[in-house]
Amino acid sequence: MGLERIRAIQDFDAARARAFRRSLRTILTGRVPRLRSIEPVLKAAGVEARAAGGVQEIPIDKIVGSVAPDAKTGDFDPGFLPINRRMRERWTRIYQAMVEGDELPPIDVYKVDGL
Repeated sequence: MGLERIRAIQDFDAARARAFRRSLRTILTGRVPRLRSIEPVLKAAGVEARAAGGVQEIPIDKIVGSVAPDAKTGDFDPGFLPINRRMRERWTRIYQAMVEGDELPPIDVYKVDGL
């Protein structure tokens, strides 16, 4: 096991622990401790108004949800910290790719007014 892989696993475990502590606080305040699905909002809106914005950096705090179904949105908390242990391998691969300077594919993003 390489040093970067060990660091990636340690980083994942630390992030997951932070997500757990954060979830305790959000439960006490009555907020939802996971990333919400915006798929129903997009379906209701018909997602007719689409525009290609090109590749852009988006601050994490501007992302409020995922088009993934509810089952998938339980993988991360609203701050994109991992909740489920099953995300560890994917997290590790992405971490290693970033450290090695590999280019990762961009994600599709939807701007939804009111969210």
